[in-house]
Amino acid sequence: MAKKHGFVQDVHGAYDWPEPFGAVGAVNDADAKAFQELFTTATPIAFRYGCPDTKGHGHLVVTRRASAVTRD
Repeated sequence: MAKKHGFVQDVHGAYDWPEPFGAVGAVNDADAKAFQELFTTATPIAFRYGCPDTKGHGHLVVTRRASAVTRD
């Protein structure tokens, strides 16, 4: 959805699969797989941030306009 509206997502940390909170079958496998694939080139983080995945990994997603200036 973000990409469709001109945004990109910078990901940090590790992500394996969503923790199954809520109703049984609440995880959309296609969405979960797409989210998981974002992390194949993610930069590591040295702290836990956000809701953990099924393996307890912390991860951070920054959504920004594709034209935003990035800092090095």
